[in-house]
Amino acid sequence: MSTFLVLVLSLFTIAWQQDRVIARATALPQPIRASAEHVLIETTGSAAAPVITETNLKDLVAAGGRALPSRVMGRVAEVRSETPGTGIRHQWPGIYAEAAFGGDALAVAFDDPINRYRITVDDGAGPVVLITRPERRAFLISGLGPGRHEVRLDKVSQSSEPGSFLGFHVPRGGLSAPPPRPLGRQIEFVGDSDSVGYGNMAPHRDCTDEEIFQWTDTARSFAPQIARHFGADYQIMAASGIGLVRNYGPPDPGHTMMSLYPRVVFGEPSPWSGAAWRPDLLVLALGSNDFALPLGLGEQWPDETALRQDFEAHYRAFIRHLRVRNPDAFILLVALRDYGATYLAAQEAIVQTLREAGDLRVALLALPEMERTACDWHPSLKDHRSAAAQIIRFVEGRPDIWRQDRGDAVNPSP
Repeated sequence: MSTFLVLVLSLFTIAWQQDRVIARATALPQPIRASAEHVLIETTGSAAAPVITETNLKDLVAAGGRALPSRVMGRVAEVRSETPGTGIRHQWPGIYAEAAFGGDALAVAFDDPINRYRITVDDGAGPVVLITRPERRAFLISGLGPGRHEVRLDKVSQSSEPGSFLGFHVPRGGLSAPPPRPLGRQIEFVGDSDSVGYGNMAPHRDCTDEEIFQWTDTARSFAPQIARHFGADYQIMAASGIGLVRNYGPPDPGHTMMSLYPRVVFGEPSPWSGAAWRPDLLVLALGSNDFALPLGLGEQWPDETALRQDFEAHYRAFIRHLRVRNPDAFILLVALRDYGATYLAAQEAIVQTLREAGDLRVALLALPEMERTACDWHPSLKDHRSAAAQIIRFVEGRPDIWRQDRGDAVNPSP
């Protein structure tokens, strides 16, 4: 073979290899179908089932995608991600975010190895998708059909550590729209595992840790049911095992509700500002864990009488703190008769003392015993519906609860 022909063939081979490298570097990655480990389509709505794939958010934005403005409710902190848009860092249960967009597809992004989320498109007329422990992933939900859509994300699990939701995004060709407007009312719920909805979806009481995780759905606890009935935005400050002054289990004085309530993240003392949050109604369901177990060695109270006195004093102080922040709010203490006479008597004494001191916008509602057929003898879905109905009935009897300056639009659930 001539030297000239060898040279031509060599140059051709080098150029072909370079073309392969360039093509490999510039081609977008092929869609990866989302793993069933992370994604479950609960319902498809009236349309065909969506296609859900993992996507690279940087590539989506580089190709012309954009972050959507969203409305977020709950005690959260903003977090900046590597892509345009602002995410949220959270630990309390029941946080939710809403956005609106035009187009066939939507991406949701996370940095969260802990939590479970429900994505609802068009209030259930579109698909409803559960995303579990997404870690640092983004998911593209396509096949939503043309036109305008609304999307809502609900955190349905509880978590011992913070996680981050990095926002809603649309790919190139999708349109950004203003998020849904805030609702005319606000309700704040403060409680323990009952308010979280601990294991409330479970078909039996004996549950493994993973079953508790899978069968906990805060969005189906009594708190959101009440908020939906009254057309209200809501926040939930609750955690399993938490007490006002004494948690369930070994002494843990630094992590009671008195300590954690002001925070966004339990382990970080930075307080939450929440200037725009002005609840009309505060529903407090605390105290069951304070009195759940007999006093043990090393605890600061010599007997149950001392514990009750300390509980009452701190609960009154907590309510007065809430009153300073929310001078016009109605404060409703909810007590469950299941938790015993000492617990109930303490709640009654607290409300009586506050009312005698002149705070007439505080009351106690004692609920009857429940079936408690969910995980570890916690309230079931039926129990949550019953509790919600009784609290709704009480609130409906007090129309003065609602601020007139925020409107009076009630949107009862069916």
